[in-house]
Amino acid sequence: MQAFRQTIDSSVLNGAVSLPKDFQNKEVELILFLKEERNAMPQFSISEIDAMLKGSYTESLIGILPHSEA
Repeated sequence: MQAFRQTIDSSVLNGAVSLPKDFQNKEVELILFLKEERNAMPQFSISEIDAMLKGSYTESLIGILPHSEA
């Protein structure tokens, strides 16, 4: 993982980042990492989810799972 590291005056960050009062107008260490892109979760419609739940894996569990009274 690559990183960028530099010591800067915190006033350079004014307007870009909100810093705590103790950090303002002081020398700070800035460390940046590239954000790893996560694959977006697939979006399924209600009918697609219903079809998946009626698949062979789910149907094979019917009768195995105990019925719970909630």
